[in-house]
Amino acid sequence: MLFLWILLGILALLFLISMLSAHVILEYREDVTLTLAFLFLKFRLFPAKQKKARLTKRTKKTEKQKQVQKKQDTPEKPSGEEKGILEKLKDIRTLLTVLLKRTLGHLSIRTARIHIFVATGDAASTAILYGAVNGGVALLLETLDRFGKLKYGRNDEILVCPDYLGDKTRADLRISFSLRVWHILDILLKTLLAYTKTRKQKVKS
Repeated sequence: MLFLWILLGILALLFLISMLSAHVILEYREDVTLTLAFLFLKFRLFPAKQKKARLTKRTKKTEKQKQVQKKQDTPEKPSGEEKGILEKLKDIRTLLTVLLKRTLGHLSIRTARIHIFVATGDAASTAILYGAVNGGVALLLETLDRFGKLKYGRNDEILVCPDYLGDKTRADLRISFSLRVWHILDILLKTLLAYTKTRKQKVKS
């Protein structure tokens, strides 16, 4: 009888935990990251942490020589800045589309912050890139509106500005989602597998 009460207590506790809300946070500064926050705990879901291999002095020297040689042999790509921010916005939209399709009807979305300052070092190129980035952000917000309830807390949360004096685009993007724990456990694994498969297909092509 005591065992039965203990089992019922454990099941009740698991049920209560599964009904709590967790937060999935997508951020982009230097790169795209996906984090799960539950109570006071945080877990990075994407990209996965890589273990650092121990390097001997000889290995370190060889790796350093390879990096120097690679830097000398790699030609400069003037259009890299334009491709970088636009590709990241596209990747974020792909990840969000997969995530939101899996959570339709269960997910509460809040756009916390989208700040992008567009700069290339050339006024004409900056103006062109600014228009393209504006279009990318509009598609991103449209995706969020289509699949969930989009909430704005302040007027300055969505900010895309051209920086004609700068030479590098700066981005600070953070989108948070609220979802029941038992929904997250099923959804996140499928989302990450689908996104990883998409990225691999892009690399092969």
